[in-house]
Amino acid sequence: MLISRLYSTLLLELKALKFFGFQLFMVFIIMPVALLLIMLAQGEAGAEKIAFASSGFMAASMVGVFVATLAMRIANMMMPEILELYATFSLKRWEMVAGMTIAYILVSLPQTIIAGIFAARSAPEFRPLIFFSSTLVVILSMALVSVWLGLLIKNAYTAMGLLPFLSWILIILSPMYYKMEHLPVIAQWILLINPMTHYLALIRHGLGITATIPVTWSLVVTLGLSMIALASIRKELSRIFILEKF
Repeated sequence: MLISRLYSTLLLELKALKFFGFQLFMVFIIMPVALLLIMLAQGEAGAEKIAFASSGFMAASMVGVFVATLAMRIANMMMPEILELYATFSLKRWEMVAGMTIAYILVSLPQTIIAGIFAARSAPEFRPLIFFSSTLVVILSMALVSVWLGLLIKNAYTAMGLLPFLSWILIILSPMYYKMEHLPVIAQWILLINPMTHYLALIRHGLGITATIPVTWSLVVTLGLSMIALASIRKELSRIFILEKF
């Protein structure tokens, strides 16, 4: 059955996480917490500032989970020798990708929920339905884009060199821990190219934190990027590979 095969892939990926313990600790915890502490150390931590910083922590953690880790696992899976290894299982490639994606979504939930609680308690105007739905949309969109990146890279060694750098760029060039309106106009336009800017606008809209850009614009960008990623994933996974079994 499909569910049992997906469950097997999910368990396989969760077991594989123990081999990346130190890396996961760095990208999930150390990097987001370090930036969070820097932001909070800049002045008195009022309620809105805590909500702003907590939502930034949520986004930074998602970058660590999806871009720095899930995309690398997908790139590793696409290497010919790894595909041959997976060919020994009764699994299709889309099932392997789906299982990996579900595994990392589950991994992202604890810290996202904890940070979300802090953000909600300190929010100027907490809107539960908008906050939960926008956070879910962001998680799914980031997962799709990360899978797309992994399928494009197709090489674990290239991914190990590229994805950590890309993760830092996504974090630094987005208003996770600073406000866009404090930047020059040119810098604000540069930040608009970054999808994280729009993800943050959606999350913070549910917290009553007004973004510099219209939230409808951010929603259109998010949904458009997600559809492009999904179409590209389907195209990539539909290609036929002939794997030799020894």
